Amino acid sequence: MKKRRLWLRLLISGLVLWIITIVVLQITELTTLIPSVIFLGAFLSPVTFAVWLYERQQFSGASPDGSSSALNLPLLAAGFVGAGILGVTLAGLLETVVLNRLPLVLWYPGVAVIEETVKIALVWVLARHLTRYTLRDGMVLGACVGFGFAAFESAGYAFNTLIQADDQNLMSVVETQLVRGLLTPVGHGLWTALLAGALFAAASKSGHLRITWSVVGWWCVVVGLHWAWDASTGLATVFALISTGSPATIAEFESGDIPNPTDWQLHLQVIYSWLLLTVWAIIGFFLANRMWVKGRALVAGYPYGPPTSDGVTTAEASGDTQP
Repeated sequence: MKKRRLWLRLLISGLVLWIITIVVLQITELTTLIPSVIFLGAFLSPVTFAVWLYERQQFSGASPDGSSSALNLPLLAAGFVGAGILGVTLAGLLETVVLNRLPLVLWYPGVAVIEETVKIALVWVLARHLTRYTLRDGMVLGACVGFGFAAFESAGYAFNTLIQADDQNLMSVVETQLVRGLLTPVGHGLWTALLAGALFAAASKSGHLRITWSVVGWWCVVVGLHWAWDASTGLATVFALISTGSPATIAEFESGDIPNPTDWQLHLQVIYSWLLLTVWAIIGFFLANRMWVKGRALVAGYPYGPPTSDGVTTAEASGDTQP
């Protein structure tokens, strides 16, 4: 089957439309175009990566025997749109009720716990009636839910930036969306894909969704990655202060600001921040790639694919038994 690369056509056409809308808005100053800029900027990157992942799974096969995926486009669309909206709404409600009175040092882990729990709960609701579970299906569905969450969250951040900017400066909105769009692959989609993949891998052995120690362990991993990502600015501030012989306190970590900073401290803060983000991204991609490769072999409870009539598994017959 020829690869259609729908994701690439979607990315190019969406990017062109977004740029045209921004240029026309700048020229005409028609405020009615602002929602279009926010919508296109917030959804272009998450939708593109969701389609890319679905196509990758579709053309590589969910399992060594080439069996079809249990997922379908309506389910994935429900995961992106429905679970995305509901996830942002429920997470926002819980964070407001539970975390509002907590110090900021506890806010980061609290946000990570709430958001990752809400997203995997929505994956569970969407997948509870599937008749077949494979690790790769879990990663694709989890990524769609995560990307949907990221898209609606990014739209909210862009709107906040707009109303807080001086004289409604559009470029501040565009800059916010560019940064969040570029970071889309290493955010919510990646974390939820890892956890949902672990959930489906556990379900592939029993035929139904269940919480195992492996799932709990992966939940701890994604919560840790989420917290580390959100706390990178605060950690970079602390490292910059320590590196220059200045005392670092919880207040600096919480605010992410250095009191009366020197030029060297500001440079170090930026360097440490991007270094930390890079480290978390590499760890996340490594874990995701390892899980995706493992998903090639995990199907129907057989580590190397279902056995053929002569008792040899499909993967063993083809020599594809690498972990």
